[in-house]
This record gives sequence, structure tokens and C-alpha cells, in this order.
Amino acid sequence: MRRVERGSVAVIALIMVASTTVVAITMISLATGVRTKQTRLETNQTFIAAMDGALEIVDDMSVTGVLTLPLTLNVTIGNVSVSTVLTGVSNSAFTLNGVGATTTAPTILATATLTHKGQTYKRQEVIGKGVDSSAWKYALHVDSAVSSSFAISTGASGLDGDAWIDGNVSLANALSHIRGNLTSTGLIFSPGLKVDGTKTTNATAKTFPIPNSSDYQSVAISVLPNNSTINGHVFPAPNASGYPVLYVNGDASIRGDFTGSGIIYVTGKADIVGSVTSGLGDYLLIICKNVINLWSGATTIDAYLFSGGNLNTNSGTSSHYVVKRIVAKCLVLNNDLSVSFDPLVRDNPAEAYKMKFPGIWP
Repeated sequence: MRRVERGSVAVIALIMVASTTVVAITMISLATGVRTKQTRLETNQTFIAAMDGALEIVDDMSVTGVLTLPLTLNVTIGNVSVSTVLTGVSNSAFTLNGVGATTTAPTILATATLTHKGQTYKRQEVIGKGVDSSAWKYALHVDSAVSSSFAISTGASGLDGDAWIDGNVSLANALSHIRGNLTSTGLIFSPGLKVDGTKTTNATAKTFPIPNSSDYQSVAISVLPNNSTINGHVFPAPNASGYPVLYVNGDASIRGDFTGSGIIYVTGKADIVGSVTSGLGDYLLIICKNVINLWSGATTIDAYLFSGGNLNTNSGTSSHYVVKRIVAKCLVLNNDLSVSFDPLVRDNPAEAYKMKFPGIWP
């Protein structure tokens, strides 16, 4: 009996040793699995943080107006290399993480490839478009050299008056005053010019926006014939496509009081023959594919002006005051010009998109 008992005890001991070994192996396996899972979670969080960091850079570029799409942004966040392809997908169909999507808001699709310790991770996100690196971040943007003996002033008390000139600057009039930064892709030949901000020369040129007439005609609430006279207008409330458009197929003469926010698009020549006023909190954008003439009666123009050709100030006894901003291919001065500044585009990119600013919409 004792021999049997001893045998039983030995068997039990072997079973216990085996069980302990199995438990130990299981615990080691579980611990390894936990560590692997934890490593994966940490790596995933590292990638997410790096992606967030890259998108913060994109957001800063949008806010400061130096973002131009499409763009591939290559940055290193910590020890993660991030290559992000940025594509504008406003009003278009796109694929987000394998799922079809569309949006009518000003939107960027960010497709990132992240690399860390030999591992590669793909990620896509949709973010707000913000403010493009466009002509509309300046009180005055001219896509050619500016030389004049007449006075140019920008900004107003408490408002920025940045100016961008794509070429040399030569402003001889002592009354010229840039109330902000003056940036030139050439040289500034005006040593006595009063500039409140920074003077920058030999800057990298920006792309000048070229509006597509068919885009504006397709959303117009009214199409007017050549040689139309627009003496004020009451714009209706915005709809799903944004603020309303009056489309002139040819030349137009413009003046008067405007109520509500809207756009006047002129395919030919736009003559602003008298002062233009807008209602409180309303915005008027005048887009001309060709020449804009400011005639002597146009002493105050409460509007954003875009000229795809020359913007001419005609000789007269009164100077011209543009309340919002000017974007022009070329500026030809035969009288003094003052341009203030309105922060709508800078501070409200969604509103800028609804206002259909060239280079921002569509």
C-alpha cells in the first residue's frame, strides 16, 4: 500500500509540475500578447499624434493665407515622417477611407503616409479649407509692377493694410502710406515711402486667380445683356450655392445703393460711374474679367473689386476710396487711390466661399 501511495504522490507531483508549467507558459503568452497589443496601441497613438501635428501646420498655413492647393506637405513630427497630400474636394465626390463621400463646404482631403521605426501607416481625414494663399488676404493685390506719381494709401485706423505687388514698386508721392506690410516680388524703389509694417522684396510670386465665367453664369439669378446699367440692387438671401450672382454678358455701368450681399460678374468692361454703398453687414463683390474704370463720380466704393485686366482711376478733382479690397492684374493711376480693409475673407473662410471670391470658389 505504501508503494502505491508513493506512486500516487509521484503522479500527483508530476501533474502539479505540468500544470504549473502550462500556467507559466500561458501567463508568458498572455504577457507577450498584452505587450504586443500595448505596443500597437502606443504606435497607433504616435501616428495619430503625428497626423494631428501635420494638420496643425496645415491649419496654420490656412490661417496665415499661405496654403495653396494641391500640395504635398512633408514634415517630421518627433520621430515620425509624415507625407500628406492635400487636395481640395469642395463640391466634388471623393473617397474617404474607402467610403464614397461628397461635401458642399470648403473642404480639404488630407491623405497621409506616416513612417516610424520601419512601420508605415496610412490615414485620411477631411478638414476645413480655411483661407487659401490668395490675393484676398491683402488690402491691395496687384499682379504687376506699380509705378505712380499719385498717392496710394491702404488700411485704416485699427485695420490692416497689407499690400502685395508682383513686380517692382515705385511710389514717389509723399502722401502714399501702406498701413501694414508691403511685399514685392521685385524691388521697392521708394526709400521715403511710409510703411507701418515690414518691407519685403524678391518674394516668391503667387498665382493670380482667373475666374471661369461659366461657373458664375451657372449659378446666376439673373443674366443681363451687354451695356447694362446697374443702379443699385436688392439681393435676395443666399441659397444652397451661396450668395446670389448678377451676371452681365458684356459691359456694365455700375453705381448706387446695394442691399443684401451678392456678386456682380461682368464678362466685359465695368465702368463704376458713381459711388457704391452697401447695407450694414452686407457685402458686394464686383468681378470683372477685363477692365474696371473708376470714373470721377466714384469717390467711395463700398465693395470688393476684382479686375482681370487693368484697374484704371481716371483723372478728376476727387480721389477714390475703396472700402473693402482691390485685386487687379494691373493698376493704372490717374488720380489718388485709397483702399481700406475688411477682414471677412481672413476671419470667415466659409463666408468667403459663399461670396465666391476668385481663387477661393469653386
